Amino acid sequence: MTDFESGSISAVKDEFPTAQHLGCYFHFSQAIFRHIQFLGLQRQYTIDETLRVLCRKLMALPLMPRDKILSGLDEIREAADLLPGLPMIRLLEYFDKNWMLDIDLWNVYGFDSRANNICEGDDICLMK
Repeated sequence: MTDFESGSISAVKDEFPTAQHLGCYFHFSQAIFRHIQFLGLQRQYTIDETLRVLCRKLMALPLMPRDKILSGLDEIREAADLLPGLPMIRLLEYFDKNWMLDIDLWNVYGFDSRANNICEGDDICLMK
């Protein structure tokens, strides 16, 4: 389990081609929130509960069964289309372009460990 840096993903896939590669749920959610900030939506996210709930649903997609993700995303899209000013259009475009190409990389449904905290703790111990 790793974060979503393309270099680390490639390195792990090169060294362990038969292993199942899984991204960290925390880093997934963090990437979505950072893009919300990048798009200038943080203030609206803070004050608009409807927008905030939809963004958090987007962040929660990795927790859904794999076969429910597309329908979950469709529900988010339908609700986002009703928001005044359509603030989520660019966020959903980003999501499609960057995350929908490899759902298995970020879908953590059914896994006991959803974040790489343990791995990062091991890294710190190894560096001492």
